[in-house]
Amino acid sequence: MREYLLKDVAFIKNGYAFDSKKYSNKGVPIIRIADVKEKIDLKNCVCINGKVDNEFLVKKGSLLIALSGATTGKMGVYFEDKIAYLNQRICSVYTKKEDVHQEYLVYFLKSIQKKIIKNSYGGAQPNISSRWIENIKIKVPDIRVQKKISKRLELLENNINYRKKQLNYLKELSKSLFTSMFGNPFYSNKSKEDNRTFLKNITIINPTKKEIEQIESNLEISFVT
Repeated sequence: MREYLLKDVAFIKNGYAFDSKKYSNKGVPIIRIADVKEKIDLKNCVCINGKVDNEFLVKKGSLLIALSGATTGKMGVYFEDKIAYLNQRICSVYTKKEDVHQEYLVYFLKSIQKKIIKNSYGGAQPNISSRWIENIKIKVPDIRVQKKISKRLELLENNINYRKKQLNYLKELSKSLFTSMFGNPFYSNKSKEDNRTFLKNITIINPTKKEIEQIESNLEISFVT
């Protein structure tokens, strides 16, 4: 197993500072920080007409990393076949060596995402230096091992995403069943047959806020009976 600096095995490129006045609804999409999600979606992207240096085109399979703002450290992979430009304050990472698998790079960087975020600087507006990312150390096994690791992690990731979808479905189903059985508790227009009431009408709040101020802080109390 060999150890490299990330810049020795991958191209790390920053985006271009596009003039927002030239944004359009047609042309080549521009990927901005707000578009950096787990999977990059071009549906809400702004576009630009005119020639821009090909250096700022995003290669399919590239890992994109947000370098500033509230989403600092957020990562997403560009899977689209359509060409797109990279906006400023985002960097793209793509392998430069045949014996370094792109998916292995992606999973490696995702595994140290918290470390990358921790090394951001600035107060209300955190930033990450692409130069700092360039100097991250990465251990690289044989290409066959890299592909094997990537495949296993991909299967695991797909399984996790599937389970998340199942949980979301069950949550929505639970809400739907509750509403069908008891109605929407936040719907204010009551019918004559509606027997719903406020919680305060069927419970005793014990003690009151005023009473709490008079008791010791370590006293055990119950609030709803």
